[in-house]
Amino acid sequence: MREIKKQIYLRWDEFISLFCLEIGFFLFGEIMLAIVIRIAHENEVFELGTLLAIVVPFFMDLFVSISSLASCFNYGISMCDTRKRLLPVILATTFLECFGVSMIAWLFHGLESWILRVFYPGMRNELSLSPLFQWKYILVACIVLVAIQALFGMLFLRFGKIALWSIWAIWMILCLGSTRLADFIKEYKDSVQMQAIRDICGVFSGLTETGLLVGISGICVLIILLSCFFLRKQQVTL
Repeated sequence: MREIKKQIYLRWDEFISLFCLEIGFFLFGEIMLAIVIRIAHENEVFELGTLLAIVVPFFMDLFVSISSLASCFNYGISMCDTRKRLLPVILATTFLECFGVSMIAWLFHGLESWILRVFYPGMRNELSLSPLFQWKYILVACIVLVAIQALFGMLFLRFGKIALWSIWAIWMILCLGSTRLADFIKEYKDSVQMQAIRDICGVFSGLTETGLLVGISGICVLIILLSCFFLRKQQVTL
């Protein structure tokens, strides 16, 4: 417990930044929703503030946690911590951070639901985020973020800026190439390769929701264990 408190102290600015981001984008979403309804005279509303309070801190936490693993690892090992004890503590702190961000988003969801009922009576909520705030989804999302931090943090520690730029390039390709990918799928939808992909997806579509969540969690745990294995003899890179 003392080690977790130390990690929270080291990453306190990270926690505060994420919390401020959630507040800021929630308020921004509420203002934008009010402007759109007033200008466009819409009769439908949606939880824009909660959506922004989830999405923006999620991606911020995704990228910040990669560098935080490296900095916390370097600091801890240089201060004579052992890798066997330090790595689980760093990842556990990330899990608590993600869980805390999720709980704040849940509170904003409740607040926005009240705002929509009081200030926009009679308008139908087109996007209710209530189904997302279930324990099974929250816990799996936290495990996924921890696995991403462990994998990308390990790559960053081992390969330095090459890994960081590679991750950035992959991210940009996915963002910018999504339209072209959709066109490619549409053009070659009857090809043998696309049929094979559909067959593979068909196997996963037969899984129950619980089975899918358990499978995702299992893959993430495996990624975490493999990342920790490769970091066992990782040297400090200052």
